[in-house]
Amino acid sequence: MKNTLRNSLLLCGLLLAASLSFAQTYVSFTTLSSAVTSSSSQSNTFVLASVTGITANATMLYIEGEADFVNAVNTVAKTVSVTRGAGPSTRVSTHPSGAVVWYGPPYYFQSQTPIGYPFGSCTRSSLILPYIDVTNNVYSDCYNGKWVRGVEGQSPAILFSPSPGGAVLTGVGTSTATTNTSMYCSQIYLPQDKLLTGLWILNGATTANGHRNVILYDAAGNLLANSGSTTTTGTASQYQQFAFTAQYFAVGPAWFWGCSQSQSSSDTLNLIATADGNAGTLTQIYTGQTYATIPATITPSTTYTTLQGPYFAFY
Repeated sequence: MKNTLRNSLLLCGLLLAASLSFAQTYVSFTTLSSAVTSSSSQSNTFVLASVTGITANATMLYIEGEADFVNAVNTVAKTVSVTRGAGPSTRVSTHPSGAVVWYGPPYYFQSQTPIGYPFGSCTRSSLILPYIDVTNNVYSDCYNGKWVRGVEGQSPAILFSPSPGGAVLTGVGTSTATTNTSMYCSQIYLPQDKLLTGLWILNGATTANGHRNVILYDAAGNLLANSGSTTTTGTASQYQQFAFTAQYFAVGPAWFWGCSQSQSSSDTLNLIATADGNAGTLTQIYTGQTYATIPATITPSTTYTTLQGPYFAFY
């Protein structure tokens, strides 16, 4: 009876989401520190990387299609005790260590969503994102004023955009000095949902003279994530990893913008040249910049111009 009542209250909370309006909110997530090896609803204690923000009797978890209601939290052991399968139409299953665990109040998660919804226009600043459909295990996000319904899958560890092709990296693009008062941007494509640690960027022939900041915007030019301004440029003519200050869950398929700021005008990037075969990629140099000052929005380019945009990869 107790669980039945709790689930009924949970369902009421879920249904409230459709009628309430919010300022922009990002659903928080952590990861499993240990695998969940049982699909039994009686195996109900999970070990998490963090329990910050998770409270008993008020928080719902969502892990790979399974919705669970939190009954107790041990902040020392970083464990939670849950009622598994608490959301309507969600399955109880095993989960590997490292699996993403979304958490928040029950109304952060949608259970009455028809397949294909939401759709049409949207205003990012008034939403809880990503929109998590627990019934169909689908993530959606609002990019460029329109809903993008995500495609789930086993994403490769690295996704290049644009592709450097089969050439040696010294022959990709043209090594170009990037001034410390400009930001260099390329349109980049993500074919499916991916939890992003950061972006790789292709260094030019001269590096290690200063720091670089790598920035991610959505297709409309809204800031999503950045690497911070204290990572020194690395090996010349190689892709270099720049981790975001916090991981970002990107819904795809969708277009984004990758941008780079350099502290030193002596550092170079391999920028997309017409001869590369990627001349259809939209690119833009934004001048009048101050290093480590990140624009909250940019006006995306609608054209390609040679030697303006870097080569990126999602990871």
